[in-house]
Amino acid sequence: MLTGEIPREARSKVVMRYVNQYLHDSSVSQEMFADSVVELYLERVPKVECRLITFMYEGDLFKRLSSNGKKIMRYLSGSVNMPTDLEECFVYALPDEYRRDCVRELVGRYGMLPTAIPEYGGNEDSSNLQRILKETGDVIEALSPIFANGGIDDDDEPHAEKALIQIDEALAELMMMRGRIESIRKVPNFAAPRLAI
Repeated sequence: MLTGEIPREARSKVVMRYVNQYLHDSSVSQEMFADSVVELYLERVPKVECRLITFMYEGDLFKRLSSNGKKIMRYLSGSVNMPTDLEECFVYALPDEYRRDCVRELVGRYGMLPTAIPEYGGNEDSSNLQRILKETGDVIEALSPIFANGGIDDDDEPHAEKALIQIDEALAELMMMRGRIESIRKVPNFAAPRLAI
């Protein structure tokens, strides 16, 4: 049984909300975004016989953008249900900041934190440590207004969401570092404490 709050919004609606926010905030046209979604779909489902959705991917660029754009926009408007095969493509077509927040919300529905799979190596290890320090600073900054009165109480509710997001981001970076350190162990330590997922 899953614990925690029951999601109030369908997964596709969560994705649509982030995509529509990105399109509203940026100068990217719906057609160009749709073209990115289609390209990702064709890359991720290379076998034609496995594709459940038909897109125009050859021929006149203008006709292709228009045709595919209309199809993608029907999914975004909610007039046609978004196929699950496209969710990943919509999410990956978003720029990093929108993608990160969208993935955090989708994964959070399972009561988990999103953690990137680390690329091991000297530079990545140093970058991970820098991100841990940065995220820790962001947590302290987000907690400052909460602890301004000496403790956590109902008056701190307006600051709670930002603090929780910052804590989740710091935990994700710490989990990446933990994975890196665990990867160098010669003998697994079965007594090591594990986070419950």
